[in-house]
Amino acid sequence: MQVYSRTSTILDRLIYYQTLLYLSSIIVVWNNPTVAPPIIPASHLLPVPIQILIQPRNSMNNRFLPFPSQKTSCTIAMDDDWDFSHAKIIRAIRIWQTRAFSRLVGFRQQARIHIRRPQHTPAISTTLMALKVSGISPTAVHAKTSVLSQYAYVKLVHGAASILMPSATVYHVQYHHMYTHRLPSAARAVIDELTNCDDILFNMMVANATGAGPVVLEDGGKVEKALVFEGDGKGLWKDNEHWAKRGWCMNYFAENIFFGMPLKVEKIGEFDRLL
Repeated sequence: MQVYSRTSTILDRLIYYQTLLYLSSIIVVWNNPTVAPPIIPASHLLPVPIQILIQPRNSMNNRFLPFPSQKTSCTIAMDDDWDFSHAKIIRAIRIWQTRAFSRLVGFRQQARIHIRRPQHTPAISTTLMALKVSGISPTAVHAKTSVLSQYAYVKLVHGAASILMPSATVYHVQYHHMYTHRLPSAARAVIDELTNCDDILFNMMVANATGAGPVVLEDGGKVEKALVFEGDGKGLWKDNEHWAKRGWCMNYFAENIFFGMPLKVEKIGEFDRLL
């Protein structure tokens, strides 16, 4: 679980997940080096061990660091503003264990898709500055690159998905090592320059390694976000330029990191009947 500014609500999230079946530990990636994390209650109140790992600098890449203290192969990624149904998480774990050990497993509400622009609509070479995107690091190098906009990053189309955002997403811990030590440093540098797109890079990396897309389960249409941020300006998704940044990132990674589009489109709910 990655945390930056929601210091007043993180204990609520930790308490909520304490009773999740099979959970062996909770690792909190504390991304705010200038603010101290809250004091964790005594272990008899929170029986599942909690580790708060204070990072020396704020980076979205930190969520995918290899953590030596993690002793299990199964990882459940979670943002700090979601209270996902325990039953749904257990369902994702069982699918991952039995049918999708090398893939990402998650839910419809966290799914997105890439689509190729129609052939009659020529792709345009563009930069984030041309898209009038602000918030780029002043020292940015890679984020100022011009890329060919061959693909669009959009919400779901026709019950299919190719990307899972990292809440209630289950996967093998090996991908943390791959992300940190096998990807070119330029890929992670883009994440730091934009403070965005880490999940897109992670999805593209896994698809490139496996040749398969994510396993996306139906979730009953219930959005289980624990916190609502109307009007308070928090949350990177509240950024008006969020979608433009993510579309540019996806094209940058396809063009400069993977030398092609590795993402694979999968039908939503295809694995639900297996349980």
